[in-house]
Amino acid sequence: MYCLSSSFRLHYIACLASYLEAVGKAVRGHRERLGWTRKELATHCGVSERFLAQLETGDGNISLRRFAEVA
Repeated sequence: MYCLSSSFRLHYIACLASYLEAVGKAVRGHRERLGWTRKELATHCGVSERFLAQLETGDGNISLRRFAEVA
């Protein structure tokens, strides 16, 4: 079984965190341009308001399926 080096894993985790933060900022910016509250966008997308808040702050991990729902 192939194991990734610890330095590669740390780099991957840092890149993923940066990506999630960028996605969150983009979602928040779009929501604000629409003039919607988190609750309105969450209801429209079929996700919880808590999940949306975590996504916007970069704290939530989003699957591609969920990403498509929010997009």
